[in-house]
Amino acid sequence: MAFSTLKNMLSLVFLLLWIMLVCSDNVSSHSNEETQALLKWKATLLNQNLLLWSLHPNNITNSSAQPGTATRTPCKWFGISCKAGSVIRINLTDLGLIGTLQDFSFSSFPNLAYFDINMNKLSGPIPPQIGSLQAQWSHPRKLENCPSLARARLQGNQLTGNISEAFGVCPNLYHINLSNKKFHGELSQNWGRCHKLQWLDIAGNNITGSIPADFGISTQLTVLNLSSNHLVGEIPKKLGSVSSLWKLILNDNRLSGHIPPELGSLADLGYLDLSGNRLNGSIPEHLGNCLDLNYLNLSNNKLSHGIPVQMGKLSHLSLLDLSHNLLTGEIPPQIQGLQSLEKLNLSHNSLSGIIPKAFEDMHGLWQVDISYNDLQGSIPNSEAFQNVTIEVLQGNKGCAVALKGYNLAKIVLQQRVLIKLYS
Repeated sequence: MAFSTLKNMLSLVFLLLWIMLVCSDNVSSHSNEETQALLKWKATLLNQNLLLWSLHPNNITNSSAQPGTATRTPCKWFGISCKAGSVIRINLTDLGLIGTLQDFSFSSFPNLAYFDINMNKLSGPIPPQIGSLQAQWSHPRKLENCPSLARARLQGNQLTGNISEAFGVCPNLYHINLSNKKFHGELSQNWGRCHKLQWLDIAGNNITGSIPADFGISTQLTVLNLSSNHLVGEIPKKLGSVSSLWKLILNDNRLSGHIPPELGSLADLGYLDLSGNRLNGSIPEHLGNCLDLNYLNLSNNKLSHGIPVQMGKLSHLSLLDLSHNLLTGEIPPQIQGLQSLEKLNLSHNSLSGIIPKAFEDMHGLWQVDISYNDLQGSIPNSEAFQNVTIEVLQGNKGCAVALKGYNLAKIVLQQRVLIKLYS
């Protein structure tokens, strides 16, 4: 019995030794290939800001197998992190690198889990071979096979390319920033199927087409920034089901249709910017249910009807911009409920009636613009209004408001006199 047990133990020891030997050979092979791939790419850069990337003796780990078979590992190089002798992380942020990614062999890094090249001067397309990357990165021609892709940061470069079918379904992707590049194409519905995705930023590109409805099934999405593109169509109603959404930034596109009332279901929403589009219809009263909203910008659209009284429930709102729309009716006295409001812009609408005294109870308000409406009445006795200039009040037809004891008509007359005197 004892002999049998000893035999089994010896067999197990030999098995473990064999596994370690095989793994060691694999690590050595990966290290050499990764080293050569990094040095080859370094040689293509137009500036040599990676001088520490070299086959210096301190960066060579001697193998005990045979003399002359040193494992050349980049694991001690600047910006490189390894695990078990293989590169898992490359961080080259803000090094002023000039060149392209054309000669970067992504297929040489089977265990790469983090790749950050933001704030450099890299340009050109992303090489198609990045599709073989099994860890984390951004987007190339094909990225269907990316089971470990987790975080990608490419901002601050001049990368180009078509992102239409760049990504497949990446089950572990949680952060991707492709902002302010020269990418074109349309948004893939696969983004919405990356169920761990928390942060998606593709702002400042040349993206066309519509926002896929499948974005609404990203159950963990907290930040969605698609601003400053050329997106058309309507805002998907399904976005109202992304309960984790905190920032929704869609400004400066060509979106049309109504603002989905479903957005009022986003209890955690703190930042909403839909400005600079072609949205029409009413401002949904359901937005008053977004009680954590801190920033709301709906300016430069074609929104009509009145300001919903439910907006008065947004007690955490610090900025409200509804300017350059087609809003009518009076400013609701419920606006007094915006006790955290600091900046208010209602200019360039068709609002009418008396300027509500409720402004006098909004003690945090310090910047206001109600110009180019049809408002009338006295200026509220509050710091925000007492310190305003004529520019934020002008354009209110038939208005006879008093500013610091003066009639608005007198102020306009005085300005005309001064202009005449000094012209």
